[in-house]
Amino acid sequence: MDIILNDYSLDNQFSDIDDFTKSLKENTIPIIIFSENLSKEQNCNNIVYKSQNSFNRKVFKDETLYDLFRLNGNKSSIQKLLSFLSICKKPFWDQESMINENDVIQIEKIGDKHNCIVEAYYRNICLLSFKNALYKNTSIQFFKNEKSVNSQNAITKNQFIESLPICYGIEIKEGHDIEYNNKKVFFEVRDDENGKHKSPHFHLTEKEGKNRSVSIQIDSSFTYLAGKKDLRLEWLEWCKNNYFYIKEMWNYRHPERLIEDRT
Repeated sequence: MDIILNDYSLDNQFSDIDDFTKSLKENTIPIIIFSENLSKEQNCNNIVYKSQNSFNRKVFKDETLYDLFRLNGNKSSIQKLLSFLSICKKPFWDQESMINENDVIQIEKIGDKHNCIVEAYYRNICLLSFKNALYKNTSIQFFKNEKSVNSQNAITKNQFIESLPICYGIEIKEGHDIEYNNKKVFFEVRDDENGKHKSPHFHLTEKEGKNRSVSIQIDSSFTYLAGKKDLRLEWLEWCKNNYFYIKEMWNYRHPERLIEDRT
């Protein structure tokens, strides 16, 4: 899974190292862990594109990312960020830019058309932004040959999930039809239900023949909470193979009861 670092989202806006690490824990690290887990699930590499100037961006009091990475005994969130960005390794997008030289690019407050925001559009990948009021939205507009276009942007994990179907063709947040043993079943996590369940769960509803619904608890055993016993063996394998998506759909719809990611 490819992501591109938004250089402009670091602009000396943090007050000190604690302010920066707090933002990393609340916003950036959840995206990092999510993208790493999704890459494993998809059996693909997790690639973070940077520019050759990314580590010179100022974080607070003129301290750059590179300055922070050089400190001994760094906080765990900064170490995690360092590992994710792979400071000594390629790729640098500006060494292999995919921006079409023949296109006329106009982007507000940025003079050079060779920048990370435009590059994200041409690669059709999401920008990873640090907390910054200028880049808080899920899309960043600019003009290509006088036509308005957008690059997808994420500060939070939920914003990143919003970008998945657009940039990567992966749907997390909506229910959908699945097929197993030539039967169609609708899979969903519901926003609201009658009564309260103690555990995170999802629903499988058989669509062919008599409509039957089964609610399955989200844990390692996928214990049934309700439903027909004869569906258990038929769907248990599918459930286990798709645990990542089930968990993330629950987390998207029920942030009040998160199933925590594991590194």
